[in-house]
Amino acid sequence: MGKEEKKLTSRQFRTVERILYDYTSYETAIRNLQIEIENINVRAGASIIKYSAEKPCFPYSPQERLYLRIEKLRNMMAEKSNRKEAVEKAVKVLSAEDMKLVELTYFEQLPKWRIWQLLRLPSSTYYKRKERVVSEVAKYLGIV
Repeated sequence: MGKEEKKLTSRQFRTVERILYDYTSYETAIRNLQIEIENINVRAGASIIKYSAEKPCFPYSPQERLYLRIEKLRNMMAEKSNRKEAVEKAVKVLSAEDMKLVELTYFEQLPKWRIWQLLRLPSSTYYKRKERVVSEVAKYLGIV
């Protein structure tokens, strides 16, 4: 009958759901991280910009702490950008019906009863489809 589908563990399912629920906050988080980096640069002045091109030489100096903070923020920003892009790509490969389910459930976070009405689905069909869609997204994100 074809390939056997690998079922997600409940932990994997919750992980993918959390990623989908968080999608709408990624842009704001990225913007806030960028603002924090800019604020550090303004407070530190030109020295941190010049300093960031070199490796820190004093392990506990204020300059090094600022440098390390900026690097951590940049890494967080890259991680969020990558996650956002991966979710967008994963959702784009879904069918139009499945994409609508993701948008209503995770991005708009409508109440379940409202989603059932909009999609004209009985609750049991909604939950089966949601499980299948989350599994597809999990595969695309490399979680399974």
